[in-house]
Amino acid sequence: MDTTENMRMFMAVVASGGFSAAAKQLKVSTAQVSRAVSQLETHLQARLLNRSTRKYVLTEVGEKYLERCKTIMGWLDSAEAEARSAAEDPAGTLRVYAPLGFGQSDIVSTVLRFRERHPSVDVDVVFSDAPLHIIEGGYDTALILAPSLPDSVMVAQTLGTVAVVACASPDYLRRHGTPTGLDDLNGHTCLRMNTPHMRAGTWTLAGKEVVERIRDLPIGLAFNHESALLAAMQEGFGIGVLPAASALPALRRGELACVLQDIELDALNLYVIYPSRQFVDAKTLAWVNFLKEEIPAALAKDNRQLEEYRKLARWTSAPAA
Repeated sequence: MDTTENMRMFMAVVASGGFSAAAKQLKVSTAQVSRAVSQLETHLQARLLNRSTRKYVLTEVGEKYLERCKTIMGWLDSAEAEARSAAEDPAGTLRVYAPLGFGQSDIVSTVLRFRERHPSVDVDVVFSDAPLHIIEGGYDTALILAPSLPDSVMVAQTLGTVAVVACASPDYLRRHGTPTGLDDLNGHTCLRMNTPHMRAGTWTLAGKEVVERIRDLPIGLAFNHESALLAAMQEGFGIGVLPAASALPALRRGELACVLQDIELDALNLYVIYPSRQFVDAKTLAWVNFLKEEIPAALAKDNRQLEEYRKLARWTSAPAA
């Protein structure tokens, strides 16, 4: 028995003045309406209507039950309208998980531009490198920077690739020399990232796996935060690998210099993930679409600027003919 539907039919009988009128209004048969009211009475073990051949009269129980039905149906209609609105109009609070360190200022500016377009959406951004539990953490979406993602029931969309560069401080290179090939790294301290999404902390060549070789290198320090890795590199503690957006400001200021110029390191991927493709609410869908609109061009710009910088660095460091 569909109690909710039967309650609606009972209300229609009272409002329209009879079973036939209610059936016409609801576009069902009179027998269906009569059966619905009878099922309610059987379920409740109480008579709601006293019927005669020409009219019906609400019982005392029926009058009280009618008022309760009106209240319940009002709540239900409001809840359904609210749910439909969430699917159609971006509003409410959007909770976003984002990696610590990587492009924090870019993510903040992206959020601000999103809010300008969708002022009814409040955005709660959590920057963290703790293991991601998107559902348990109550997140609507998460941004993940990683070489790849494991198989998951979550929906993942790639926003673009992030070029990476190996670099070190000029002071470190003066003291230890500038490596030009992988064999040269054996005499250097390599600094690593160690996060849930880049736990191995390895460096890989584009299209060529060199994991074992890299793991044999002396690893003096590992960090779970990109800003800590950058600070260690700037202080001259070793060679590290950074995404383009993080490396470029320090390279331009002369705080870091590129190494392994002739070796192409594998790019990382930036993903946006969310729990399901089905019944995605409007605020989440608006955010995902906004990221797909904004982020690829920004990443491509960073990658292009890094390549231009590297070309300039090669040219200025080339020996005179």
